[in-house]
Amino acid sequence: MPIAVFPQTDFPRIVIIVDNGVAPASQTLVSVTRPIEEAMNGIPGIANIRSKTARGSSEINLFFNWNVDIIQALQLVQARLSQLSSTLPPTAEIRNIERLTFAVFPAVGYGLTSDKRDQASLRDIALYTIRPRLARLPGVAIVGVAGGRAREFHVTIDSDRLVAHNVSAQQVVDAVKNSNIIISPGLIEENHQLELALVSGQAKEPR
Repeated sequence: MPIAVFPQTDFPRIVIIVDNGVAPASQTLVSVTRPIEEAMNGIPGIANIRSKTARGSSEINLFFNWNVDIIQALQLVQARLSQLSSTLPPTAEIRNIERLTFAVFPAVGYGLTSDKRDQASLRDIALYTIRPRLARLPGVAIVGVAGGRAREFHVTIDSDRLVAHNVSAQQVVDAVKNSNIIISPGLIEENHQLELALVSGQAKEPR
């Protein structure tokens, strides 16, 4: 249904969505949900706070009085979260801070499960296969991915070889970070068409 048929209404509600990987709900509640609730308590005009905590995700709903300037309240919430972000777990990512409107609030949710694929593979499928296709659909504004496990690799450094080559551990870290990227060299003209090229150096297996 087109959002243009709905009236312009400034609901006194702000939604905060935090992704915390695959952390259990009990751990996410203590380390993510409660600190955010406590930080939001002192914002002027707030009337009620309701939250939902699940495995790897937390949704905090802030309800304000109807006479509150919700745009200003959103700025105060963003400022509080900016101060709080350094104290949240490293796995926690603040995915969305939006005031409730007819265009912003999520309308559909999908869950990916598999008996053969791990959490990292499912997240890759959601990010690189399903999300782009959903984002191209007419009328879709935002497609977010929550949960799953970000793919990680463990690097073991040989200290003797570092000394022999006069290389520091920080240089190894920088080299891995700078090579594990996807960049675009730009558009390439071929057969009277412009094609977007991508160069990938992402690590997918030990080497």
